[in-house]
Amino acid sequence: MIKNTELLQILIRFILALSIIVYVQLYNFDFKTPLTLLSIAYFVGTLILYPLHNHKFLKHLLFLFDFLLISYFMYTTGNIYFSLFFITFIFFVENLIDLVFMSIYTILIFGVALYLSGFFDFTYIFIALGFWLVFLKYFSDKSLLEKQKEEINNLAKNLYIENLKCNDKSEFYRKFYDLSTAVKMFKSGKLDPEIFIKELYENLNCNGLVLFNINTKEKLKKGLLNFNEGILDDFNLIPKTYVNDDLNLKTGCEFIIVRQINDYLILIFYKSAILDDSEILDIIK
Repeated sequence: MIKNTELLQILIRFILALSIIVYVQLYNFDFKTPLTLLSIAYFVGTLILYPLHNHKFLKHLLFLFDFLLISYFMYTTGNIYFSLFFITFIFFVENLIDLVFMSIYTILIFGVALYLSGFFDFTYIFIALGFWLVFLKYFSDKSLLEKQKEEINNLAKNLYIENLKCNDKSEFYRKFYDLSTAVKMFKSGKLDPEIFIKELYENLNCNGLVLFNINTKEKLKKGLLNFNEGILDDFNLIPKTYVNDDLNLKTGCEFIIVRQINDYLILIFYKSAILDDSEILDIIK
C-alpha cells in the first residue's frame, strides 16, 4: 500500500516530467523529442525505483536521481527554475540523516542553477530560501511535538505507576481493616473459627493456613490440599517463625509463621517468600 508521503513524491515527479514535456513542446527546441522521451523515462524510472522509498538509506539514491536529472534538464533547456521542484522534497525529511542529505542536494542543485544563470538571476534564490525557512520551521515544530509527546507519555507512565501504588495502598488498608476486625472479633468469641480462617486466607498472600485448637487438638485447614495436618501433633509448636526446621521439611514450606490467639495456634504457610504480608501479620497476635 502506497503511503501518502510516497504518493506525493510520485505526484511531484510526474508534474516535473509533465512540465518539462510541455516546456520543450511550447518552445522550438531541436531536441524536443529526446527531452520528451527522457522526461518520460525519468518518471518511469522513479516508479521502478519506488521500493527504495521504504529503505532508510537507499531512498537517498532517488533524490540523487532527481538531482542529476533536474540539473541536466536545466542545462539543456536553460530554464533554471526547474530547480524549484527539488525544494518540495525537503518536506519529506523524517530524521537528521534525511536533513543532511537533502541539505547537500539542495545546495548543489541551486549552485548549478546559479552557475547556469551566469550568477545573474537571483530571484529563485529568495523563493528557495522561503521554502527552506518554512521547512526548518516545520522540522523544528515536529521535533518539539515529538518531545512533547515523549513528555506526555512519561507523565502518563508516572501517573499510571502512582495509580498502581495508590491501589496497592488502598488494598493494604482494606486488608489491614478486615484482618484487625476479624482478629478482635475472634479474640472476643464473636467470630466462628471457620469464618476466621476464611478471613485470614482471603487477606493473606499465603499458600495455606491451619487453625489448631491446643486443647481439643482440632484442626481447621485452608489451602494446602495435599497436606496432612495430623503430622502437627508430632511437633511442640510455639509462636515463632519456622525456617530450616523439621516442620519445614515435613510440609515443604520454606516459611511457617505460628501465632497464638487464646487457645488457638494459627499456622501460616509460605512455600517461598513472604509476599507483602509482613506488616499485616503483626495484627495476628
